[in-house]
Amino acid sequence: MDEHRLGLQPITRPVWTPTGHPATRPVQPRYDWLYLYAFVCPESGASQFWLVPEVTKRAYQLVVAAFAASLGAGPDHHI
Repeated sequence: MDEHRLGLQPITRPVWTPTGHPATRPVQPRYDWLYLYAFVCPESGASQFWLVPEVTKRAYQLVVAAFAASLGAGPDHHI
């Protein structure tokens, strides 16, 4: 179970908290998110993978532009 994402922490000892306040504990996740874009040719099955640190419109545009440049796309060749 992913306690970091759910916001739950197993407590194995008694913890004092003021009445009416939840027992919370600061969490330092030890991971960074990494996203994968994959481009696959339906005819040959050849694929290219791009790892990016975020999912935004700008990041997607940069990945698609780099992919198009790697294939030599231009006015006469579309992807």
